[in-house]
Amino acid sequence: MWGASLMFMGFYLVLSFQVRVMLSLCPTAARSRTVWGTQSFWAHMLGAVFFGALFQQIAFIGHDIGHNGISHIKSVDNIVSIFIANLIGGISMGWWKWSHNVHHVITNSVEHDPDIQHLPIFAVTKKIFRPFFSTFHNKVMSLDSAARALVSIQVRRVCLLAGCYAGCSFTRCCEPNSPQHYLYYPVMALARFNLYAQSYILLFSNETWPYKWLEWPCIMLYPVWFGYFLSFLPSWTEIVLFLLISHSLAGILHVQITLSHFSMDTYYGRKKFDSHEDNWFKMQLDTSMDVASNHLTEWFHGGLQYQIEHHLFPRLPRHNLKYAAALVKEFAECVASRAWVRVCRAVAHARVPRRKHGVRYHRPGFIQANREIIAALAKAAREVRRSRARERGGVDVMSDG
Repeated sequence: MWGASLMFMGFYLVLSFQVRVMLSLCPTAARSRTVWGTQSFWAHMLGAVFFGALFQQIAFIGHDIGHNGISHIKSVDNIVSIFIANLIGGISMGWWKWSHNVHHVITNSVEHDPDIQHLPIFAVTKKIFRPFFSTFHNKVMSLDSAARALVSIQVRRVCLLAGCYAGCSFTRCCEPNSPQHYLYYPVMALARFNLYAQSYILLFSNETWPYKWLEWPCIMLYPVWFGYFLSFLPSWTEIVLFLLISHSLAGILHVQITLSHFSMDTYYGRKKFDSHEDNWFKMQLDTSMDVASNHLTEWFHGGLQYQIEHHLFPRLPRHNLKYAAALVKEFAECVASRAWVRVCRAVAHARVPRRKHGVRYHRPGFIQANREIIAALAKAAREVRRSRARERGGVDVMSDG
């Protein structure tokens, strides 16, 4: 199960480029103002769609090789990952490892995990409301006035939009609501630009890590080849649209990344990491979810649908995660059953939900997982509004819904 499959990854990489070869036809034919034999603005925009898909799929390969899950030879995977991430994707592999490794070690810790520290844009849990010192960013983070405004300013709910996912009903569609769950998808659509910025911030810093010398030329070549690619488009309008469409569609990747953790359990400090009751296995199941998929959608998820298994076994090759998932689920159900038996023996006539005393293997579908993350963001925003109302001595009419 731990064996790497270079044939699998080679085939996947070739297929990713082969399927997207048509996107190269769009801009390069633009000098003659013809695409596939016709003048077509829409063909250029279709090329942007495929380019967004390229960003997404290349990120999956970069994720696999960044975990040394392809060749299992550290030096080989490190060098190849830089060419994939920095040169093709424009994002520093060093920055990604800098953040991602911490996320894996202490997932969803309020003070330690940078992947849930998104103030002032998002407050993924009410545990973030009180000031805390971020060990990753090396600063105190708090729900200041800017964060409160972005997270909890009152707007009108529209039932056919994200409010429905937050549990509203048609009879409550005109109640005031909070916006961070409305901002979730727009922010994800622009998130790639933030990754560019974070990459350069770290590269310009005094921090050192292996192969930083190689990252610099690779990441500097990215705007060169991408800018040259865009220069074939006939107008600035099409260049800007191509850029926005490709990067916003690549934002699906950021939805997939945050989907597995934002709505799951969070905690202070190292409690779940150090506790004998909340061991490593239980911590990963408490803070991560899988997303149900099938043979037709596995390419779309790129292995991120097996987030529980990936967190338990980070170097396990992607094509074997589904086999590990069956074993992990069986083990989790076994542990949950034993825990439930112990509770029932200790408390006569106990009527307590089983998941509170065992481990919960959570695996919703992609749509349901999106609903859960929107509901979690909406709930946190309402909590901020309640705290503001209490500070002003007012009364908050919102309920948890």
